[in-house]
Amino acid sequence: MSARLDVEKDKGGWDWELYLNGRPTYRDDVFSTILDYHEKNGGGKDRVVDVGCGPGNSTVKLASDFKDVVGVDLFPDHLPVATEYAKKHGVPHARFLQGSAEDLSLFEPGSVDLLSAFMAIHWIDKHRFMDEVQRVLRPKGTLAVVAYSSKAYLQSPAEARPAYDSFMEFLFSMGWREIGDDPIKRKTLEHNFSVNDSLMKNIPIPAEHFDQETRVLWSAESANADGPHRTIFANQSFALDERGKDCINIVHQDDQACRRVYSFDLFKAYVGSFSVVKKYKSKPEFAAEYESKLAELERALGGPVSQLDLSWEMAVLLASRR
Repeated sequence: MSARLDVEKDKGGWDWELYLNGRPTYRDDVFSTILDYHEKNGGGKDRVVDVGCGPGNSTVKLASDFKDVVGVDLFPDHLPVATEYAKKHGVPHARFLQGSAEDLSLFEPGSVDLLSAFMAIHWIDKHRFMDEVQRVLRPKGTLAVVAYSSKAYLQSPAEARPAYDSFMEFLFSMGWREIGDDPIKRKTLEHNFSVNDSLMKNIPIPAEHFDQETRVLWSAESANADGPHRTIFANQSFALDERGKDCINIVHQDDQACRRVYSFDLFKAYVGSFSVVKKYKSKPEFAAEYESKLAELERALGGPVSQLDLSWEMAVLLASRR
């Protein structure tokens, strides 16, 4: 990474090198699914807007032949990082602006051809967001919402799964411990997880303004059919739901769409970047249990040179503006 990214890491509190190297990656056919849908439904190529763009990695992948490529993020410290990332990856004309998904007043009504949100929808007020999407999308414009499951599955080594599950459950339990008994915060966190882990069925898509609603699922069910490792999405009905017969469902029995192989050191750095770890690691009682669970996982893996092959299930929600 460049010196500029290192500056942004210190300035904004984000380790962008770790983020880009350690986060799950989307396979190219995830982006081609979105772009093919957009073209098939007659979408234009003037402007693409990616909300919650972070360092710009998803924005760049969607740039294609669009004349105006815009990433929007709530945090101003993210914008210079995204600008540099786009230049480095051959999209120098991309623009990155501060703004929120719930207030897209940066854009005139009917001025956006493709609007995307990658792994951001769980933080967004869905109804306010959809009001803005409805306002800014042109007729035949595309909404694309992408999310992967909140928990990753350890594909291999299989013998380390109990230790891995124990470690990850500990991290998730700390998230719940952080919010305590506050009913509003607990409901919010439950809802945030449910958005990603329920095929995004609870995102309101008004039929009077959108058609060709399509949900595409990449499922790891076949690879994780044993015992507790069956998938989150496998618990969700992918049949036609309350949105009726016009909702198109496509299932790929494929665990490769969102998958990473981690060295143990990279995995440690990755989970060390979680906000709950950063917050609690200075507390002796948490640090001791954290290190104990991590050491247990390292032993189960056979030592620090071992690798973790992780996969996430993923869903893509697509809708075309009438």
